Amino acid sequence: METTDRISALKDQADSNLFDFLVNHSSRAEDDTIMSFYTVRTSFGAFKSRVMRIAERLVLCGLRKGDRVAISLVSSPESVELLYACCYLGIVPVLADLRLSVSEMTELCEETGSKVVFISDFRGSELFGISEVPCVEKVVIVSVCDGISPLLFLVQKPLYLLKKNPYFIQKHFRKKICEWQRFMSFDSPGEPLPPAASGESAMLFATSGTTGKRKYVRLTAKQVNLAVCQHIMRFDYSGVRTTLSVMPLFTCYGFVVSVHLPLVSGSKLIIHPIYKPESLPRVMLKYKPNAFSGVISHWEELAADRKASGEDFSYLKIIFFGGDRCTQQRLDAVNGFLSSHGCRTKLCQGYGMTEVTAGATIQDPDRYVPASVGTPLPLTRICVVQPGTVRPLPAGQTGEICIHTPCQTEGYLNSPDATEELIRPHEDGLDWVHSGDLGHLDAEGNLYFDGRIKGMIVSSSGTKLFMPVLQTHAEELTGGKCFAAARPDPRHEYQKRIVLFVSQSPGSPRMPRKRRLASALREVLPLYILPDRIVYLKRMPLTASGKTDTQKLESMAERIVSGTKHVPLKRLK
Repeated sequence: METTDRISALKDQADSNLFDFLVNHSSRAEDDTIMSFYTVRTSFGAFKSRVMRIAERLVLCGLRKGDRVAISLVSSPESVELLYACCYLGIVPVLADLRLSVSEMTELCEETGSKVVFISDFRGSELFGISEVPCVEKVVIVSVCDGISPLLFLVQKPLYLLKKNPYFIQKHFRKKICEWQRFMSFDSPGEPLPPAASGESAMLFATSGTTGKRKYVRLTAKQVNLAVCQHIMRFDYSGVRTTLSVMPLFTCYGFVVSVHLPLVSGSKLIIHPIYKPESLPRVMLKYKPNAFSGVISHWEELAADRKASGEDFSYLKIIFFGGDRCTQQRLDAVNGFLSSHGCRTKLCQGYGMTEVTAGATIQDPDRYVPASVGTPLPLTRICVVQPGTVRPLPAGQTGEICIHTPCQTEGYLNSPDATEELIRPHEDGLDWVHSGDLGHLDAEGNLYFDGRIKGMIVSSSGTKLFMPVLQTHAEELTGGKCFAAARPDPRHEYQKRIVLFVSQSPGSPRMPRKRRLASALREVLPLYILPDRIVYLKRMPLTASGKTDTQKLESMAERIVSGTKHVPLKRLK
């Protein structure tokens, strides 16, 4: 563990902006490498200098404390430094998914009142639509090529200009739109920067959760700093020299755990801008990091990769994952692979949400409890209540997971109704975040994640259909990844039809035939929860944060139920 004095100092200084918090608690020398991006290494001194330089350019754009800027960028040194510069000045960054369409990005700018938009250059001619938003005063185009070596820049930049970016030949280019290099070439303001912001400076994370309606989670710098303190209090980062970061920067988990935490703890950050799980084995074997946090799909791809079969993973010291629920069978398979290849720690599963600054619980590798998502982090409390109420349930009973932590959001931007539904006072006088997830606690305080409340369907007869129960049994029988969706049957009012999606996990055995799976499910499940249709997928669709894209699967289930004639499996003999 970190020394008690350092942890105490971290907690005492949490009420400062993210940049000052990082600098004040870093023991690095000026020439120590703080970030690595392909062949480019950034020293600690250069990092501080560049953050201050970006802050000056933000002031030249007319931005002041409290103004908002939309950021939709891939992970790179420029995007990381931009975030710290915004937080230093008290400018509010609005972190947006790279995959948003131009209409969605335009809507985001209007809803948040963003004055400046920093956006990746692969959006091409779409940039013109964003620049027409009345509140947007400038659009700055950032390319991954801006942060790579000059040789690679000469090879890649012409391809970007010729193939993907017609904006550079447009007259409109010089008015509202400029490239990152031109933005950085603005003359220095010639006057000192405004005073550094406090820990009350905010960030906004755009999230749609499982509802499909975009919300903006407001988190302060103090809450982000305290979230980092929790992890440093739980794990020993003293031996961690390098951390691999592949999670998208626009997710709370990606920024807090994969960027801010390693930088504050003194680790060198290795930035890899490609999120796809199948790309992890090559990157892991190349950089051999001491710490990595991702999703279970990353580790399954690593375990299934042939090149990893002869690798010694003794260099891994702190490894955990979040995102989707994971069966113990899948987790045991990954831990078995790592253990047989020299890894002396366990892959630990965590649980959290953006509204509590990413993390709430995590497994302890020294006191490993199978099937759980661990115990609460040091500053966090967990309880389970009867869904729809604030009445706590005893250990062992399933209910809604509620979280109380100093890292929890104060609410959503311009959404008082959603905020009131999220944060509710309990009988103990504290405000608790209602997660919308189902789970239960054991007698030792370990949390078990059972699925989403949205996955609990009430049929016309009043029967509660728990989709996670079906998913868990299907995953145990197939060794793959499963998702069940219940949709109304347009031909029979008040009836629900259940569609079970199944995909094979990397390295798992061959999938059973559909009829054999249906027969096996019939032996362990009651009739009313059996699937009407089983659909095999090559891969589960994923969101940007690595979770199963439930909205896409729900839409697929809707089309299957409404447009396909089939014999329900419940009636097959």
